[in-house]
Amino acid sequence: MAEQEKMDFASEFPEGAAAVTEGPVEGAEPAEAKTYTLADGSQGSRAAFIREKFLVENMSRKDIAEAFDLPYRIVYSATVNMTNTAEASTRGRTAVNSTIKVTADGKYVSVKDGVTYANDEVVEDPAILGELKEVNRNDWIKEQVDAGVSRGDIAKYLDMSYGVIYGLTKEQEGTRQRIEMELPDGTKVSRAEYIRVQFAAGVSRGDIAKNLDVPYSVVWQATKTEKTEADHFAELITELKAYADKVDNTDLFGQVCAALDTIKIKEPVEAPAAEAVAE
Repeated sequence: MAEQEKMDFASEFPEGAAAVTEGPVEGAEPAEAKTYTLADGSQGSRAAFIREKFLVENMSRKDIAEAFDLPYRIVYSATVNMTNTAEASTRGRTAVNSTIKVTADGKYVSVKDGVTYANDEVVEDPAILGELKEVNRNDWIKEQVDAGVSRGDIAKYLDMSYGVIYGLTKEQEGTRQRIEMELPDGTKVSRAEYIRVQFAAGVSRGDIAKNLDVPYSVVWQATKTEKTEADHFAELITELKAYADKVDNTDLFGQVCAALDTIKIKEPVEAPAAEAVAE
């Protein structure tokens, strides 16, 4: 297993932090100071041990409680927002967050502090997203990994830990899979590079996906551009504006936002080419 794909359950902090931390539970016993030995030999908290059994070994909550002599409520508290194939997704609150809304081209849509995102892109006018569809979150995660989206990006989109994403997709090849294709001149390139060549030649993402018989998300992932510093700055301003109705001095706040809108981020100065330096 690659170093970056090892699950660190000792420090794992899953989604729904408020729901899964080991804070006081009504009628529960005081939290234990005892540590547990995890699969990698390290020592972790009881919650980390329970999550490892639930996500990695696919044990049901009932089986974990019985096998390790733990109160069921403790097991449930540690895994409240998680699902696995051993636990029915419709049981109790395990269905929480089990479905998500995505666009027609498979982008995850979320709203944070009044700002709408499609994956991690700020959407200033949500109407442009069109009609959203509701899908099973875990199925969507697996489809994204199959499509070549990195687990790190998926974790960022969903605001979940990498370990949870890996636990759901560890049997999949994902981004380790390399598919080679041939350019008109006979050159062998990766599918991602082939897609970029087609896109640069003016072929639309939709047509590329149709011609290659791949999900649109595969094409989008291969052709998306990295955000510039100006893009990040613009997103920060958009996020800041979402607090307009939460401040005391709205006039001053509006003036500050207006001033920020006028600021331009400097473009990075490219280093001279090596040949020029040599000359």
